[in-house]
Amino acid sequence: GAAMAYPNTRRASFVQILVLLLFIGILRNVFFTDYRSVEINYLRAAGKTEEEISKLIPKTPAEVAEERRSKLSEVGQLKKDVEELKKEVKELREKVFPDEKKEGEKVDEEKKEAEDTAPISADVDAKEKMAR
Repeated sequence: GAAMAYPNTRRASFVQILVLLLFIGILRNVFFTDYRSVEINYLRAAGKTEEEISKLIPKTPAEVAEERRSKLSEVGQLKKDVEELKKEVKELREKVFPDEKKEGEKVDEEKKEAEDTAPISADVDAKEKMAR
């Protein structure tokens, strides 16, 4: 009986300290070891291509966001380039074919004439009366 009444606290505290150290070591490895880059380097060393690696290891949310931003900036730059090229083509057509109008301009002029015929004629009549 006396041994049961007084447990060995030295052994219990030693085991608790070991369990705590083991737990801290595991947490440190989980949070601070970059297993992803280790795996990527291993796959590269094994001769896998970047496409195969990207299929096996998914991208991080930060990499996905960066990829989206770069695609959006590329699309925006392409849109600007297209607008600049349209202006240059228009200028070149005007220089090469100064007498011809583009079909788009004819359609735009017809729309404007159809929409604005009544107000234009009223404005012209008013201006003529004022001029007299």
